[in-house]
Amino acid sequence: GVLQQLDESIDDNSIINVDNDVQAAIKAVELINENKADFIMKGKIQTADLLKAVVNKEKGLRTGSVMSHIAIFEVPTYHKLLAVTDGGMMMYPNLLEKKQIIENAVSAFIAMGYVKPKVAVLAAVENVNPKMTETIDGDMLKQMNKNGEIENCIIEGPISYDLVMNKESAKIKGFEDRKSVV
Repeated sequence: GVLQQLDESIDDNSIINVDNDVQAAIKAVELINENKADFIMKGKIQTADLLKAVVNKEKGLRTGSVMSHIAIFEVPTYHKLLAVTDGGMMMYPNLLEKKQIIENAVSAFIAMGYVKPKVAVLAAVENVNPKMTETIDGDMLKQMNKNGEIENCIIEGPISYDLVMNKESAKIKGFEDRKSVV
C-alpha cells in the first residue's frame, strides 16, 4: 500500500476500523478531544458528515470562539508552505470573524513551529476601494496587526493573489517595499 511506497510503517493498533464515514468523523473528533490526535484530515468524506461531528454541541470541537477551516498546501514549485482559510465553514465572515479566522490560522502555524507566519488578506485588487468590503476589511486587519490587536504574524492586505504568489508582479506594481507576504 501507500505506507510501503513511502517506506513507512505504523503500529497496527493505530488503524481504527469503523463502518462508515459518519462513524469515522465521530471517531476523529473523539480522538481530538482525548488528545490522541492533533489534526483531522478530511479525505473523501462528505464535508457535511465531517462538519456535523465537528460542530456537535455535546461531543464536537466547539471552544466558544469562531471555528474555521484551514487547507494546507505543499506545492513543489513554490518555496514555502501555503494555507487557505476559511474555505468552507465561514461563508460570509464580518470583520471580527475574519480577525478570529486569522488568529486560528496563526495559532495552528505557531503550533507547527512557525515563529511569525505571514498572512495575506486577499482581494481582487490591492488598493482600498470603498465599494469593496473585502478591501476595507483587508486594510483594517492590517492596521489591527500593526496596532498589536492581531499578534504573532505579519499581515498584508488588501492584496491580490498575483502579488502574493509572484515577487516579479509585486515589483512591477511597486509593492515590494511593503512588508509583503511573497
